[in-house]
Amino acid sequence: MREKMVDGETVNTMLPTDQCVFMEPAKVWHGRWLNQYEHSVFCPNEVDQKECNEAKGDIWLTPRLFDESNGKSYHISFIGRKTRYSGEPGGYGHLGSYASEIIVDRVISIEVASSPVE
Repeated sequence: MREKMVDGETVNTMLPTDQCVFMEPAKVWHGRWLNQYEHSVFCPNEVDQKECNEAKGDIWLTPRLFDESNGKSYHISFIGRKTRYSGEPGGYGHLGSYASEIIVDRVISIEVASSPVE
């Protein structure tokens, strides 16, 4: 958080994650993204896709460069950077309930999945 003055009032603003914590180098990621109300779950292809849901997800995906509609599931490939240090949920995403975060730098491909757990 950072304080700044807006119209003579002190306002707290949040900095982007990559300005606050160490990030791993950018790499290509492939997997499943569930974009739901207050959830942005990413499951890399290495993870059992049957367990890719907001209750099982531990990676918050921040798609800074595009805005897809909520309530959908996507197959996505992108170049992005993951937070270097992960741990128990409590640091990233909505209400800090995710163990790590990936910031999308460039989308390679994205398509709507035909079912939530396809």
